Amino acid sequence: DYAVAFELGRRRYPREVAEDAIRCRRDAVGDPGAKGERADYVARTVTRAYKAAGDTTDPANTPARPAPPPRQPFPLDALPPVVRRYVTEAAKCLGCCPSMVVLPVLVVLGAAIGTTRRLRLRGGSRPWHEMPIFWGVIVAESGSLKSPALDQALDLIHRHESEAAKENEEVRREYDREMEIYNRDLLRFRRSKGNGIPPDKPERPAYRRYVVSDITIEALADRLQDNPRGLLVARDELGAWLKSFDAYRAGSRGGDAAKWLELHSGSRPLIVDRKTGDRASIRVEHAAASIIGGAQPRTLSRLLTPDFFDNGFTARLLLNMPPRMPRRWIEADVSREALDGIERVLGRLIALKHRPGPDVEPVDLVFTPDGKAAWIQFFNEHAREGECLDGNLAAAWSKAEGYAARFALLVSLVRQAAGNATSTEGTIDAHAVHAGVALARWFAAEAERVYAVLRETPEESERRRLSDWIRGRGGKVTARDLARGPRAYRGSDAAAEQALQNLVDTGWGAW
Repeated sequence: DYAVAFELGRRRYPREVAEDAIRCRRDAVGDPGAKGERADYVARTVTRAYKAAGDTTDPANTPARPAPPPRQPFPLDALPPVVRRYVTEAAKCLGCCPSMVVLPVLVVLGAAIGTTRRLRLRGGSRPWHEMPIFWGVIVAESGSLKSPALDQALDLIHRHESEAAKENEEVRREYDREMEIYNRDLLRFRRSKGNGIPPDKPERPAYRRYVVSDITIEALADRLQDNPRGLLVARDELGAWLKSFDAYRAGSRGGDAAKWLELHSGSRPLIVDRKTGDRASIRVEHAAASIIGGAQPRTLSRLLTPDFFDNGFTARLLLNMPPRMPRRWIEADVSREALDGIERVLGRLIALKHRPGPDVEPVDLVFTPDGKAAWIQFFNEHAREGECLDGNLAAAWSKAEGYAARFALLVSLVRQAAGNATSTEGTIDAHAVHAGVALARWFAAEAERVYAVLRETPEESERRRLSDWIRGRGGKVTARDLARGPRAYRGSDAAAEQALQNLVDTGWGAW
């Protein structure tokens, strides 16, 4: 159902056409007699739906889609040395692809900076600023080490969250004592029938936070008012978070999705009106929220409806679907030097302050001359490449421009915090720009690959898993090798040869 719906939606077919095809597909799936009359009915109806949409192609004779583009190696050289060392050692200890650890670490470091710093790409009447706000999703099946990889990054900031929790508890106790005194004095004032001066009600204190998990947009706004540098939303499974949006419930107006989109820029105010609570209206000038979590491919394919693509939400996600590594017992651990280095950098990033003054405003960073030249070259090249794209991939490609600037800002600030900066404080040089561009280009290419996987049919999914297994063996395999490999083909040379022949017939491989 979802494969049909996605394909029809991707071709921008009318909604009623997609619904018609889905109903027909649902009637046939799982029916033992689907090979007969009902299968013919499905074929005729889907063909009629295609023709109604202006497509004269017979779906039954449509050639198989080509294989998704191969996964590119992650550009570890673009990372600052302190980050590269930590993620490499952490991935080795877990036995996973380094990119599985890289994404959450980058999101955590960006969240530590928050709204304290931004890169000014253009001023004047058409200003363009970018803050280090990242929305990352690890796309992997259950049991693929998503949670341990997330923990390698989240444990770093949870230490600061624990310290803040202790401080908050002391602040809360003091506030409770002040409220007891206030309530006692207020009672005395009322008993005196208005004689004297009424007591002043204590102000509710601000509670420092760094990480939140299961949270609504209203609760997030309340916490952001106390934490203007922004927050990190960390969910082991992002499926529940996506389901919580009211944008796709019957009769809703999509308020939650629109407000979450505002949190991606960090430059727009977030305004939430409430019916209850001590704050009737909440306004956060530079509202920002970074997001990190995981999702299984099938779950993500089901939840990322065409609405999420149309409003630009999906294009803002940094998707990473790392290869599944064979499980092996590993005794290694992250070295003390690597852990101390990344913790020291994170602490210095958290210590960054906003611009001095009564208002909460970020400190602007600008390009050095060579940094500006490198940025202009990338921008023009990227724009020319984007002219050849359309639809969902074009949207993801356009967001890569902003992410290139955000990664450049992050790389520069991390290098400064580590003591190996290549530019003076307050500037972004060509080294940081090149690193940011390399990271943004990798995630843009990964988005193309993941989009192709999300719209796979079950048959295409099976072909992809088989081709990934072959790539893992160096790109070449015999039928006998396959019959000794995955369980689905084990022990049957004929089934293995037929599976390989299917790859050849659909253009995914060659003898």
